[in-house]
Amino acid sequence: MATAKGRLRSSLLLALVVALWSCGKADVKKAPGQVVAKVNGDEISVHQINNAIARSNDIAPDEAKQAAAQTLERIIDQELLVQKALKNKLDRDPQVMQAIEDAKRQILAQAYVERAAAALSTEDVPMPAIQLKRAERAIDRIREQGELPPETAIALQELVDVVRRG
Repeated sequence: MATAKGRLRSSLLLALVVALWSCGKADVKKAPGQVVAKVNGDEISVHQINNAIARSNDIAPDEAKQAAAQTLERIIDQELLVQKALKNKLDRDPQVMQAIEDAKRQILAQAYVERAAAALSTEDVPMPAIQLKRAERAIDRIREQGELPPETAIALQELVDVVRRG
């Protein structure tokens, strides 16, 4: 029972962190035509709705209006939760602050990887060559850390060599 309670607490904390982080206050004033709703004085913009829809799965054109309405409703609910969390000063809680920082680091790392992958795909380097290079680096790292028996490292390197020869 204690693990279920811990999981619930962790889930709620994670949900709160995501809510706080994704709906953080922006110091930038929004143009008047972009605001679609106000929640206790805080504005929700068309851009927030469009970004949320873009992050979700592909939506059929005939469902776009309904999806936008549902997304706006979710953002309003989220904003109300964020406002309550800020009122209770949860943004100053050390666990919440650490979780926000962790989420930020993960998002930044993911953005970097996605952009680097996009840059690689535009180069004239064949993908198997890139994958082989990555495999060789991984083998070297594992070998250096001593987590791979020498005979396994040799077998993996031979496999890479065979694939390289084609």
